[in-house]
Amino acid sequence: MNNNTILELNNVQIKQQDNVILDNISLKINKGEFIYFVGKTGSGKSSLLKSLYGDINIESGEIYFKEKPLSKMKRKNILNL
Repeated sequence: MNNNTILELNNVQIKQQDNVILDNISLKINKGEFIYFVGKTGSGKSSLLKSLYGDINIESGEIYFKEKPLSKMKRKNILNL
């Protein structure tokens, strides 16, 4: 991760109940970038966003915001970001 990286996902898996929604997702978003998530209904866009603000827990991998792992933060602190 470099100083310009705001958000990073490393090998993230998102599940709801027993269904794998997204698997092996890696992504870096740098300062100043605009990112769009597009896809069909049910493709996992909302689940990905919900995992970023702590509404859905990830099964494996890690999400970092400014080099800090979200898994180590309390949900209310994530919402304040």
